[in-house]
Amino acid sequence: MDSPFRDTSALLAAWRDPNLVQGEEVLVAEMDGRIVGCVTVEDSGRELELVNIDVPLELQGRGIGTMLVRSVEERARAAGKQAVTAGCGRSRNSALPRIL
Repeated sequence: MDSPFRDTSALLAAWRDPNLVQGEEVLVAEMDGRIVGCVTVEDSGRELELVNIDVPLELQGRGIGTMLVRSVEERARAAGKQAVTAGCGRSRNSALPRIL
């Protein structure tokens, strides 16, 4: 299945308020009014799964991805989740847990 994140018009068509796309919550990093990274998160009950993270190649190495991951971890702690898992593709069997 094609990801809506590859095409702006597909993303807009799939977007649901407040910030859900195909059941995944979308969080963005912004700098000077420009989106510089995004992460998608799925609530899996006792844990949050970090499904996808993206920072443009020219902006990598500046800590944007790290900030996004820390934001997901903080969100999980605040919600009383036991872990954040980093999804490896779309297979839950290959997700690696990070205990909070």
